[in-house]
Order: sequence, then C-alpha cells, then structure tokens
Amino acid sequence: MNISLAPTLTYDKGNYMVLGGFWNGDMLIYSLDELGNKKDKTIKIVNIISTNDLSPITHIKIDFSETFLICTNTIGTLYVFTINNANKGEWFLNKKIQDNQKEITAIAINENLNIFVTCDKDGIINIYTLPKCKLINSYKLNESILPKYHTTNYPSFSRSISNIYIYNSLNIYANEIIISQSPLPCIIIHIGSRKSLLIFSINFHFIKEVNLNYEIVPNGIKKYTDYFSKDYLFIYNKNESTIDVYDNRGPVVESYQCN
Repeated sequence: MNISLAPTLTYDKGNYMVLGGFWNGDMLIYSLDELGNKKDKTIKIVNIISTNDLSPITHIKIDFSETFLICTNTIGTLYVFTINNANKGEWFLNKKIQDNQKEITAIAINENLNIFVTCDKDGIINIYTLPKCKLINSYKLNESILPKYHTTNYPSFSRSISNIYIYNSLNIYANEIIISQSPLPCIIIHIGSRKSLLIFSINFHFIKEVNLNYEIVPNGIKKYTDYFSKDYLFIYNKNESTIDVYDNRGPVVESYQCN
C-alpha cells in the first residue's frame, strides 16, 4: 500500500478516522483519543471493515449527518455502509453496487435530497437514492452536450468568462462532484482536464460551463451553506493564491487573497 495515496477521512468531530488503500480491500477504523493536554492524540485500531474483494479502496465519503459511508475500489465497485450509532467505530454493509466497468473518480452525497452521485473514468455519471441505493438516472459526459458555437460573452457572469465547446469523442470524467440544492438543485462537476466546472440540473439538463483558467488542487473545492440555506463554492486558485467564491449558478461572488 502507498500510504501517501491511501484515502483517509475523519468523522465524529475528529474522534475516528477511516483509512483505505489496502490490497485486500479492507478499511481500518482508528480511534483518535485526546491525551490529557488535549494537544496530542493516541491512535488505535478499533475496527476493520472488510469488503471481501481483493481490490484497494480508492475513495471514501461520509454524509453530513454521518449516517452513510460510501466507498469504491479500483475496479469500480461501490459499497454503502450505515453507522452503528451505539458504536461509532462500527459500520454495517447496506449495499454492494457493481454498475461501473471502470474505476470511479468521484462520489458526492446529499442526504437532504436523499441521493448520491458517482462518476467513473468512462465519464458515466450515476444518481442513486438513499438509503435504498436505487439507480434513478445515468448520463455519459462525452456526449455532445453543448451548443455548436463558441462564445465569451455571458452577461450573467460578473467576473468570469464562459467558453463553450463541443466534446464529441473526448473522454472526460469528473475529478470532483458537488451536489448543490439552493438556490436551485444542481450537480456541479469539476473536469480537471478542461480546468472548468460543468453545471447540470438534477435531471442532467446542461446549464453552463465555467472556465476557471487554472487547475484545482486535490480537495481544492468546498461547499458552504449559509444561514439562508444558499450554497456557495470555495475554490483554491493556486496560480493567484486566492480563494474564489462562486454561487451554484456560476458567477464569481468574491475573491480573497491568501497570506
């Protein structure tokens, strides 16, 4: 196992950590207990989650309420676990899903909409229900989804330029997915090879492409929901050392310089 590439995720206010990437398909659950000075933590293994497949786990996601853990391995198999609330270090397998032929590159969960979304290296995006894990919609990204013209004039954009292309036979896939629900439900897909965000409705009606003009570092996109339940994207611009803030319809709202 290459520990630097192994997926990790903490939950329960940082009291537990999940570690994947093992060749036997297992995930380890660690308990992170604070010492007396509360500056350091002791680490001990409290559980081993077995997928019973000899393929390492490559992605791990937990929903906001920490009820569901969704993970995938190198051959595109999905596993949906539910937590044991009496023992936060224990998870039960709810569903094993084998709908993908290629490795899954991104997973997003939104328990308010009761869905989760995945994308694989073939550019196939699937939407599933929670908790039943029923496939309700599927879309292939390399279809011709955009108009047959090029434009750099979108009046709805305050500080950004939209570039419209035809994908044709390009094999594109999501590096990251965010499910947003306010002010309008949509799926936001980061395409690293294009340095852009694609914005779709939940029914895969194409809304627009936002050209970022820079690469996003891993985990460089975060969603924030404000007091009025409106969603924003915080994106780290490594080139300019800024945090760019977008709403879920595309425009840049603010940009903050990083010290």
